[in-house]
Amino acid sequence: RDDVESRGLGDVYKRQPPASTENAALFLLRFADELCRSAREKNEKGKFSIQTVLDYIGSSCFDPTFSIKTMADHFGVSSSNLSHFFKNKTGLSLSQHIQSIRLTKARELLLSTSLPVAEIISMIGYTDVSSFIRRFKQETGMTPGEFRSSPPAAQI
Repeated sequence: RDDVESRGLGDVYKRQPPASTENAALFLLRFADELCRSAREKNEKGKFSIQTVLDYIGSSCFDPTFSIKTMADHFGVSSSNLSHFFKNKTGLSLSQHIQSIRLTKARELLLSTSLPVAEIISMIGYTDVSSFIRRFKQETGMTPGEFRSSPPAAQI
């Protein structure tokens, strides 16, 4: 009896053909099983819903290593395909959406904590303080420090 467990389609294919009919049947069953599993994995790559993408962004976008490329790799598609899919479903670009989530979180933290701005910037996934401050000012018309110290009506 052939008791060696398969470690993938290549392993099944490379083995010597079994000597008995019983072993031949077992060999073919394992081969068919590995072939089906391999086909399922290939078919599942690239299949995702807008909700799974949004959930992934929500759980990962504050990580400083997060990028559209790492997200595309996670879903098994190219960055371009993922970006087009997202834009077609939401009307926003991926980078706009990610930026919006990060800036919203930054505004919340600026208003609800006394953490230093640099720490908040790090917490929301930015690695470059000056680039974040520039982006924040473009969106709000104020620097993070000005936003924090402004009256509530001006923070809208």
